Amino acid sequence: MQDKRIVTEEEMSALFSLDKIPQDHLEAIRPRILKRCILIVMIFLSRAIAVIYYPEHLALDAFKEGLSDPDVALNLTIVRLSMAFFGSIIYLYSFYRNAYFKLVNTVVLIVLCTLIWSDFESILILDLLSSLTIPTLGFMTIRFIAVGLLVRNYLDLNR
Repeated sequence: MQDKRIVTEEEMSALFSLDKIPQDHLEAIRPRILKRCILIVMIFLSRAIAVIYYPEHLALDAFKEGLSDPDVALNLTIVRLSMAFFGSIIYLYSFYRNAYFKLVNTVVLIVLCTLIWSDFESILILDLLSSLTIPTLGFMTIRFIAVGLLVRNYLDLNR
Protein backbone atom coordinates (compact mmCIF):
# COMPACT_ATOMS: atom_id res chain seq x y z
CA MET A 1 0.00 0.00 0.00
CA GLN A 2 1.42 3.30 -1.06
CA ASP A 3 1.03 6.33 1.22
CA LYS A 4 0.73 9.51 -0.82
CA ARG A 5 1.00 12.72 1.10
CA ILE A 6 0.40 15.93 -0.73
CA VAL A 7 1.58 19.19 0.74
CA THR A 8 -0.40 22.16 -0.43
CA GLU A 9 1.10 25.45 -1.57
CA GLU A 10 -0.21 27.22 1.53
CA GLU A 11 1.48 24.68 3.79
CA MET A 12 4.76 25.03 1.92
CA SER A 13 4.64 28.82 2.17
CA ALA A 14 3.96 28.54 5.92
CA LEU A 15 6.90 26.16 6.36
CA PHE A 16 9.30 28.24 4.28
CA SER A 17 8.06 31.75 4.97
CA LEU A 18 11.49 33.35 4.43
CA ASP A 19 12.08 31.57 1.14
CA LYS A 20 9.65 33.44 -1.09
CA ILE A 21 7.08 36.16 -0.82
CA PRO A 22 3.67 35.27 -2.28
CA GLN A 23 3.65 36.42 -5.90
CA ASP A 24 0.44 38.45 -5.67
CA HIS A 25 1.72 40.34 -2.63
CA LEU A 26 5.10 40.95 -4.25
CA GLU A 27 3.53 42.29 -7.43
CA ALA A 28 1.42 44.69 -5.36
CA ILE A 29 4.41 46.13 -3.48
CA ARG A 30 7.12 45.79 -6.18
CA PRO A 31 6.79 49.36 -7.55
CA ARG A 32 7.09 50.91 -4.08
CA ILE A 33 10.08 48.78 -3.13
CA LEU A 34 11.77 49.51 -6.45
CA LYS A 35 11.30 53.27 -5.98
CA ARG A 36 12.76 53.06 -2.48
CA CYS A 37 15.71 51.01 -3.72
CA ILE A 38 16.44 53.62 -6.38
CA LEU A 39 16.26 56.36 -3.73
CA ILE A 40 18.64 54.45 -1.46
CA VAL A 41 21.13 53.97 -4.31
CA MET A 42 20.91 57.68 -5.15
CA ILE A 43 21.43 58.61 -1.50
CA PHE A 44 24.53 56.44 -1.18
CA LEU A 45 25.94 57.65 -4.49
CA SER A 46 25.47 61.30 -3.50
CA ARG A 47 27.04 60.56 -0.12
CA ALA A 48 29.97 58.82 -1.80
CA ILE A 49 30.53 61.73 -4.19
CA ALA A 50 30.38 64.19 -1.31
CA VAL A 51 32.86 62.16 0.74
CA ILE A 52 35.28 61.94 -2.18
CA TYR A 53 35.21 65.72 -2.69
CA TYR A 54 34.95 66.65 1.01
CA PRO A 55 36.89 63.97 2.96
CA GLU A 56 37.17 66.24 5.99
CA HIS A 57 33.48 65.56 6.67
CA LEU A 58 33.93 61.80 6.60
CA ALA A 59 32.33 59.89 9.46
CA LEU A 60 34.23 60.38 12.67
CA ASP A 61 35.56 56.83 12.83
CA ALA A 62 38.20 57.85 10.28
CA PHE A 63 39.41 60.60 12.59
CA LYS A 64 39.38 58.47 15.73
CA GLU A 65 42.13 56.38 14.14
CA GLY A 66 44.04 59.49 13.20
CA LEU A 67 43.39 58.95 9.52
CA SER A 68 43.20 62.60 8.57
CA ASP A 69 45.39 61.95 5.52
CA PRO A 70 43.21 62.40 2.40
CA ASP A 71 44.67 59.32 0.68
CA VAL A 72 43.81 57.07 3.61
CA ALA A 73 40.34 58.58 3.82
CA LEU A 74 39.88 57.96 0.09
CA ASN A 75 40.98 54.33 0.50
CA LEU A 76 38.55 53.92 3.39
CA THR A 77 35.81 55.38 1.21
CA ILE A 78 36.64 52.97 -1.62
CA VAL A 79 36.45 50.00 0.75
CA ARG A 80 33.10 51.17 2.09
CA LEU A 81 31.77 51.77 -1.41
CA SER A 82 32.81 48.32 -2.54
CA MET A 83 31.06 46.77 0.48
CA ALA A 84 27.95 48.84 -0.23
CA PHE A 85 28.06 47.82 -3.89
CA PHE A 86 28.35 44.13 -2.98
CA GLY A 87 25.50 44.39 -0.49
CA SER A 88 23.34 46.27 -3.00
CA ILE A 89 23.91 43.60 -5.64
CA ILE A 90 22.82 40.88 -3.20
CA TYR A 91 19.78 42.93 -2.13
CA LEU A 92 18.63 43.70 -5.67
CA TYR A 93 19.27 40.14 -6.89
CA SER A 94 17.24 38.78 -3.98
CA PHE A 95 14.48 41.25 -4.81
CA TYR A 96 14.53 40.42 -8.51
CA ARG A 97 14.53 36.63 -8.02
CA ASN A 98 12.19 36.71 -4.98
CA ALA A 99 14.62 34.46 -3.15
CA TYR A 100 15.01 35.05 0.60
CA PHE A 101 14.18 38.74 0.16
CA LYS A 102 12.64 39.05 3.63
CA LEU A 103 15.81 37.63 5.18
CA VAL A 104 18.16 39.78 3.07
CA ASN A 105 16.13 42.89 3.85
CA THR A 106 16.33 42.17 7.57
CA VAL A 107 20.09 41.53 7.45
CA VAL A 108 20.76 44.76 5.52
CA LEU A 109 18.63 46.69 7.98
CA ILE A 110 20.54 45.24 10.94
CA VAL A 111 23.92 45.99 9.33
CA LEU A 112 23.01 49.62 8.63
CA CYS A 113 21.67 50.11 12.16
CA THR A 114 24.87 48.60 13.53
CA LEU A 115 26.99 51.01 11.50
CA ILE A 116 24.99 53.98 12.74
CA TRP A 117 25.28 52.74 16.31
CA SER A 118 29.07 52.36 15.98
CA ASP A 119 29.32 55.95 14.71
CA PHE A 120 27.37 57.19 17.72
CA GLU A 121 29.53 55.13 20.08
CA SER A 122 32.70 56.55 18.57
CA ILE A 123 31.33 60.06 19.00
CA LEU A 124 30.44 59.44 22.65
CA ILE A 125 33.57 57.48 23.56
CA LEU A 126 35.93 59.98 22.01
CA ASP A 127 33.99 62.93 23.37
CA LEU A 128 33.69 64.45 19.92
CA LEU A 129 30.29 66.06 20.37
CA SER A 130 31.87 69.50 20.36
CA SER A 131 33.62 68.84 17.03
CA LEU A 132 30.46 67.86 15.16
CA THR A 133 29.77 70.08 12.18
CA ILE A 134 26.64 70.57 10.13
CA PRO A 135 27.98 68.54 7.14
CA THR A 136 28.95 65.64 9.44
CA LEU A 137 25.45 65.65 10.94
CA GLY A 138 24.08 65.80 7.40
CA PHE A 139 25.98 62.64 6.46
CA MET A 140 24.59 60.89 9.52
CA THR A 141 21.07 62.08 8.68
CA ILE A 142 21.44 60.62 5.19
CA ARG A 143 22.07 57.23 6.79
CA PHE A 144 18.90 57.61 8.85
CA ILE A 145 16.92 58.33 5.68
CA ALA A 146 18.27 55.14 4.07
CA VAL A 147 17.39 53.13 7.19
CA GLY A 148 13.91 54.65 7.18
CA LEU A 149 13.38 53.56 3.58
CA LEU A 150 14.58 50.05 4.40
CA VAL A 151 12.21 49.94 7.38
CA ARG A 152 9.36 50.86 5.02
CA ASN A 153 10.39 47.96 2.76
CA TYR A 154 10.45 45.66 5.79
CA LEU A 155 6.98 46.76 6.88
CA ASP A 156 5.59 46.30 3.37
CA LEU A 157 7.04 42.81 3.17
CA ASN A 158 5.57 41.71 6.48
CA ARG A 159 2.00 42.89 5.92
